[in-house]
Amino acid sequence: MSGNRFINTGGGNYIESVSGNYIENCVVVDSIDLTQSLPRITIQIQQTLSQLQTKGHSPSNAQKQAAENLVEIVQLNPNFKSKLVNLAHYISDAAANGIVGEAAVVVVKLALQLLGIPLP
Repeated sequence: MSGNRFINTGGGNYIESVSGNYIENCVVVDSIDLTQSLPRITIQIQQTLSQLQTKGHSPSNAQKQAAENLVEIVQLNPNFKSKLVNLAHYISDAAANGIVGEAAVVVVKLALQLLGIPLP
């Protein structure tokens, strides 16, 4: 294709190509990959919380944003619902052993609550 292209979206967003998950209007996009191992997902949650706080979000707001992102990812792919429940079990045990910070536990529990899944 040669020359410039003009794409009139009527006020919406135009995205030429997307690799991975893309959730429009989310603070964090594609930072938590639920296809990874449970320890890796936990690390991604903790990194997401740090990134959000670096951008000026309060700790509780960062937790809420990260949980909402998890919810949106699960809503896009309902197969991840069981992985999120498994993550809740893993992360609770890891927190009890001092491996995972309590903030990550709050994120996962909040995501489960938002999805209407009983807490483990």
